[in-house]
Amino acid sequence: MSKICVCIQSKSMLQLRNEIKQLKQFQFDMIEWRIDTILTPSKKLLNQMGKEIKKTFPKTIVLATYRTHKQKFSIPIWRKTFKIYKYLISKNYVDMVDIEYMFQKNINMYVQILKKTGIKVVLSYHNYYETEKETTYNKILQAMNHTVCDVVKIAVFANALHDCYRFFKWTVQSESKKQTWFIVMGEYGLLSRLFPEFFSSHIVFTFFSTASAKGQLNLSTIQSLQKYKENYQR
Repeated sequence: MSKICVCIQSKSMLQLRNEIKQLKQFQFDMIEWRIDTILTPSKKLLNQMGKEIKKTFPKTIVLATYRTHKQKFSIPIWRKTFKIYKYLISKNYVDMVDIEYMFQKNINMYVQILKKTGIKVVLSYHNYYETEKETTYNKILQAMNHTVCDVVKIAVFANALHDCYRFFKWTVQSESKKQTWFIVMGEYGLLSRLFPEFFSSHIVFTFFSTASAKGQLNLSTIQSLQKYKENYQR
């Protein structure tokens, strides 16, 4: 059974407290803390939010994500991302961090820097507009597998049902030495949200208040589906 990861995108302490209050009634395995949604992620605010999340969900895995997909990879962007991650790691607020794979050279060096802090690293690739050729994903997956990351994540966008089928076919045939998170975004990617295990994915991303990607199903729906699957397997 794939793990449930709920995305938190609160921009202020007030929003976070309200969201946490609602999340307490649900069961899930992970939290993706979308730090990139915070307009000014100061140390003070990050400390307050991180402390609140860990205090409320002490046994839940927290994945920190500072998405930079709208910008080309550069040393200044990397330094800003690493500075935020390093602070959160030093405070023990997060268990995993996500860094974007953008075909940059020496990607393994950046992964190694984070791994030295004792944290687990998710190396992710996103295409928010289309589903590319299978050869592209073979190249990406091969490059990711040659790093010391713990999880590889590939998320694509389906403009037609056939796109979802093509990516599904690729995930079944793909081989990875790492844990894999494969996702199809958009309305035509619904099957990857309903049955992530068919797509060789160990996780399903969901939300309570605001979706972080097109096609995400809310937490209540995902939880109900998981219960149905558990009952069916008995």
